[in-house]
Amino acid sequence: MADLDVIEAAQSVILIGSQADGTEETPIGSTNIRELLVVEKLLDAGLDDEISITAGTPVEVKVGASKKADRKVVIIQPIDGKIKWGFSNTTQSFPLFKLQPLVINAGPNTDIWIDAVSGTVNVAIGEG
Repeated sequence: MADLDVIEAAQSVILIGSQADGTEETPIGSTNIRELLVVEKLLDAGLDDEISITAGTPVEVKVGASKKADRKVVIIQPIDGKIKWGFSNTTQSFPLFKLQPLVINAGPNTDIWIDAVSGTVNVAIGEG
């Protein structure tokens, strides 16, 4: 049998996602350089709030008493001052300036902490 190039040898395969109840979702696409296209979307309503944080008192980013169980994204935007953020309650190394939005792909097991650089800062936060 002669060698076939990749396109001639390939068989068509369609990947289809499904809900927990077995309902099929939109097929997964691909680009012309063979990368899979995955679309992340917020299936359930997101949650948002505005909180006040005081310098020296790190606060975990979550809306309500606990992180959203199925969250995939976290949004942070300082309203009236500069904050810093990080993945630990002891170290927040990344600065975030007034009115600068930040969107982080973060699941429910990822801890994100914020702290004001000085004084008290109002911060809009969201989970989706």
